[in-house]
Amino acid sequence: PITLAALNESVQALIKHHDSLRLQYQHQGTWQQTYRDYDAADYREVVWYQTTTDEAFDTYLANAAEQAQGSLNIQRADSLRVLYVHSETRQALILIAHHLVIDGVSWRILVDDLLQGIEQAAAGKSIALALKSHSYQYWAQQIQTYPSSHQSEFELWQNQHSDALVLPNFVAEGDDTMHSAQTIQVALSEEQTQALLSQAQRPYRTHIDELLLASLSVALKQWTGSNEAQVFLEGHGREPWQSQLDLSRTLGWFTALYPVKLTSHHEIADTIIATKERLRALPNKGIGYGAFKYYGSEAQQQALHTARKPKSNLTT
Repeated sequence: PITLAALNESVQALIKHHDSLRLQYQHQGTWQQTYRDYDAADYREVVWYQTTTDEAFDTYLANAAEQAQGSLNIQRADSLRVLYVHSETRQALILIAHHLVIDGVSWRILVDDLLQGIEQAAAGKSIALALKSHSYQYWAQQIQTYPSSHQSEFELWQNQHSDALVLPNFVAEGDDTMHSAQTIQVALSEEQTQALLSQAQRPYRTHIDELLLASLSVALKQWTGSNEAQVFLEGHGREPWQSQLDLSRTLGWFTALYPVKLTSHHEIADTIIATKERLRALPNKGIGYGAFKYYGSEAQQQALHTARKPKSNLTT
């Protein structure tokens, strides 16, 4: 079993080492994001070290994880819980973090550092984690300068907008919340998946996301009758648009969200080619759209804020 002392020491080292785990959010008209200085006394409630029986283990673990998640408080920079539950023969270690301070890449960094810290602490050694890359704060500062150094890119983002898509049976005054959402799941066979990932990409040297978006373009045309549709794409947002920018060991939520105008042609081959060319013309995997929308000139910000928001999103 992991000892409470080793777990506590490792978690405190994580919070001190990774600035993003100390981000706090205050609402003063608008939400403001700031760093909180490290003080071990502020993070005594991060580790939940608990014991149960083998018989009650699964239920106890699920309930404890739900309680731990509910205890997060972004206004106190309290965005991480490390839950360790053990019984006579079983043990589980669960990490829970608010999405505002972490993304998919961050999880790998966090888990590796936590385990390394536990091993070092258990062996009686001082915890020494690998050097950090550029901070989340540094990245945010660089994003603010992006529009001034990429002025020619703004017109490209303006050209991604199209007329509002009229969806059949769409109820404008309906409940636009996750609570009212319904999910449709479609699964491809192993053979179909293999064909999509290999043979289907060869004729036009496409990537999987380009084929999926071309398919979406065709489906939207069949459904709505419109040849054009604007969708939002979501990427990991860690694009190194500067050669000196290093985010390889940086915790944070770097997601980039940006619009793309899709065009469906009469021939599927033309739709695939057009989709491929449009996506590859977007610089830095869309990072500039958010930069112009929030840090561009007043006119640029207004232009992108007043543009219609697409009704379709795709995570790539």
